[in-house]
Amino acid sequence: VIRAKFGENLARKANLPPDMISHAFTMGMFSLLDCFFQRPLDEVLAELPITEEIKLALAGSDHSLGIIFRLISAYEKGEWEAVSAYAARLHISELEIPDLYLQTLQWIETYFEQTRW
Repeated sequence: VIRAKFGENLARKANLPPDMISHAFTMGMFSLLDCFFQRPLDEVLAELPITEEIKLALAGSDHSLGIIFRLISAYEKGEWEAVSAYAARLHISELEIPDLYLQTLQWIETYFEQTRW
């Protein structure tokens, strides 16, 4: 869920169209399916009715969604030079990235507090 909301926040900050913002969320949700199913991601994605853009992004494509996915991965690993490079390609100030991540965590905390039984 963190990857999904962070991707959505990054896409919004990069001024991507609304459909790409929702694709960024979906991409983040599906980005760890290979771990969940213990199968290669391309095999899992082949069975899902999702857009080709999302599949290509998760395969490491060089379009906006792919760059967002690589930025998320680099941020998680603390690869700051890569984060800076990907942020520049998306026209996002690298100084804004930590705040976008914090907003993501705050959104998730609020969401799960509201959905508790």
